[in-house]
Amino acid sequence: MFPRSPVNRALATFCVGLLATAGLAVAAMALISHYAFGPTAPVRSYMQAIQNGDGGKAMDLMNADVPDSNAAMLDGRSLSEATRTLDHLRYSVHQESEDSAVVTVEYRLNGATSSTEFPVHRTGVHAGVLEDWSIDSRTLPTVKVSTPGVETATVNRQKVGVQGGDQDFAVFYPGVYTAEYTSSLVTAPETTTTVTDPEPGHDDTNRPSLSLKPAPSRHAKDSIKSQVSGKLDECARQNTLYPKGCPFEYEFRGRVQGGVHWSISEYPDSSATVDQQGRWKLTNPKGKAQIEFQSLDLYTGTVSTVKKTVPFQLNAALQVKGDQVVVNTH
Repeated sequence: MFPRSPVNRALATFCVGLLATAGLAVAAMALISHYAFGPTAPVRSYMQAIQNGDGGKAMDLMNADVPDSNAAMLDGRSLSEATRTLDHLRYSVHQESEDSAVVTVEYRLNGATSSTEFPVHRTGVHAGVLEDWSIDSRTLPTVKVSTPGVETATVNRQKVGVQGGDQDFAVFYPGVYTAEYTSSLVTAPETTTTVTDPEPGHDDTNRPSLSLKPAPSRHAKDSIKSQVSGKLDECARQNTLYPKGCPFEYEFRGRVQGGVHWSISEYPDSSATVDQQGRWKLTNPKGKAQIEFQSLDLYTGTVSTVKKTVPFQLNAALQVKGDQVVVNTH
């Protein structure tokens, strides 16, 4: 064996370095081809765009048709909120032909495992190996938001108008969409729907929806109870067997000696409901009053005390005026 000369050693080192550089270049090219090109590339970019709340970029990548609907959920905070719980993404490709494929994205969303399929098509080739792909154009799905009795709601932390209390909102997918409503008079607890597919079905039963169930707020309930108690107290102050405009009276055929004293022995635990048309109705209107007076027997001149409990039911309509609900008795 001949000893290696410095030249040979330098040449060997150069060759090894060249091979290593070539290997790194091949690996880098494979990585670039995997992430920046190929069937999964536009889908990865789309998923990142909706997570960033970049609706404009997501729309370009999807080349989507937007149905006649409210577009408030398609950009910014409301969009990023839809994907706030989206994680653990995994991509797989089913090649259908040389120019078409289906990319399946598996993920966890709102704590549940799910998946979405994206049909894609090849649009060009760079340097003979780097393929450009695009997502097939599709119509965006919609979420139907129903807000009985009101025309606003908070959807994905953004306050939006809901024309006529019933409106469709175009949405990107996958995503989680929530709605709630709070005002001084009415509250509706949060409701949630998850959209993972652009075509949930042609009938309303399978369409994603957010249907709010409004109920009187604590402020409204307290106000109603206070007004009912106040009206009953006014009735109790009337010195007569038949208080005017009141839900109770006492039929007596004898002679009353002196004044008549009413008191409310059991106030109604009054509250209210709001129906799907936004109409208010008084609930729990029943209570008890007590009457006390002196009765004079005209034949004997004897005076005796009459003390009776009189059950009653309050008949009243509830009317909303601005930020107040008014109890109108009748």
